[in-house]
Amino acid sequence: SLGLVGSEMCIRDRANIDVALCGDSLGMVALGYETTQPVTLDEMIHHCKAVRRGLSNDGPLLVCDLPFGSYEESPEIALRSAYRAMKEGYS
Repeated sequence: SLGLVGSEMCIRDRANIDVALCGDSLGMVALGYETTQPVTLDEMIHHCKAVRRGLSNDGPLLVCDLPFGSYEESPEIALRSAYRAMKEGYS
């Protein structure tokens, strides 16, 4: 697997990658936060879309982290966040 935060970091499929992770660490790497806690679901979806555009259709499985606060409250909120990430972020 390979952690990715934006399409400019995609190595495409030449690297023989099976799984590409768009992780909430993008908060510190790309957004300038001191921790991952301020990262929102909207920010994760935005970056997931950028990574997806850099991957071919038959490329690696794209996995998107659900950020802090988007799943802890209840199973219903966790599912809503996951559905949203899958639908909008193409993961």
